[in-house]
Amino acid sequence: MPPRLSDLLHLWHLSFRRGQDLSPEELCAGHPELLEPMRQKIAEWKLRSASPHSALSDSTTEDELRGYLSPAKSPDELGWLDDLRILRILGEGGMGIVLRAEDTKLQRVVAVKIMRPHVAEDATHRRRFLREARAASELKFPHIIRIYRVGESNGIPYLVMPLLEGESLDTRLRRVKTLGIDELLTLTIQLASGLAVAHGRGIVHRDIKPQNLWLETDDRKRRERLIILDFGLARKVTANQGVTEAGEVLGTPAFMSPEQANGSELDLRSDLFSVGCVLYLALTETNAFVRDSHFATIIALASETPEPIEKLNPSVPPSLVKLVNRLLAKKPKDRPASAQEVVAECEKIAREIAPKPGKPARKSTPCYSPGKQRRFPRGFLILFVYTLVTLGTLLLVALIVGR
Repeated sequence: MPPRLSDLLHLWHLSFRRGQDLSPEELCAGHPELLEPMRQKIAEWKLRSASPHSALSDSTTEDELRGYLSPAKSPDELGWLDDLRILRILGEGGMGIVLRAEDTKLQRVVAVKIMRPHVAEDATHRRRFLREARAASELKFPHIIRIYRVGESNGIPYLVMPLLEGESLDTRLRRVKTLGIDELLTLTIQLASGLAVAHGRGIVHRDIKPQNLWLETDDRKRRERLIILDFGLARKVTANQGVTEAGEVLGTPAFMSPEQANGSELDLRSDLFSVGCVLYLALTETNAFVRDSHFATIIALASETPEPIEKLNPSVPPSLVKLVNRLLAKKPKDRPASAQEVVAECEKIAREIAPKPGKPARKSTPCYSPGKQRRFPRGFLILFVYTLVTLGTLLLVALIVGR
């Protein structure tokens, strides 16, 4: 199966799992030679998944899991994966499932991500997943998810990671809508710092989005730490060569760079476009390029300019608006040259908007904060009370004289 067709088929699997079931015509727009092979592959998959012997026909993810996990040994577990006791499902997507598990050798609770069976059927994708996961496991940095180990069992690749407390940026934004400028700059510095480390090792993440950015509370330091998750789509590039597999369009359309969406060669600046999409959403409550269909979103990424940030949220500092606009540039050469440059720009903006000595502090968020009451200056309050007492005394004297 040609690489381009394989990648388009994976996009279809992803949409199918999300209940969208994109049509072959929509997926193969611009590539009519792939339309008929795509129709045949989808028809074969649906026929195979309808078989009672296929794990893909099971109605729940737990049933799907039991198709390739070793049998459970107790009622409180789903099964076993090598020496990992699988306890329950934490989350799932079109390409993988995340599980809560116990590492019985080290006696600790961990998170395990495994590839879905229909994805792992392709040996090429299996090898690529393992290769890039091993590369990502070499990254040791506070703002990148640590990968304890990488393995394969019964033809299914998997990653073992720490079990994190907290919530994703996606969950946070759904709950509070927008973030304060100070908070957003701090998180962006952490995100760009993590990407700078990955990029320094030649790794492009390719799937930066709010769901893959975890906010973990550090109780000792009383602050949050952003952690970049899910290097399952990460690719390695060399200093003089980008990602060159023609037609590869894996990722999340709403946060893809234009070059990633159309299957062109990628370099490290592709991730920076995705950072721009995340910032735009956090500042405006709006996805910059999401449209009614996958195809329309791809077209918007390539040709449309999002609505100005300053129109949707006038409280955003102009310097931050300028940075986001640079990150969302269609051409990689018009974006910041590196993630480290983004760190420097955010630090500069943070210094610019910090309150100056002797001046009142700038409002820390663009959002209204209920419960905060305006306090009058102490001198004004004393003068006000003194005036009331004086007026009362004069009034009393006038009444006495009048008698």
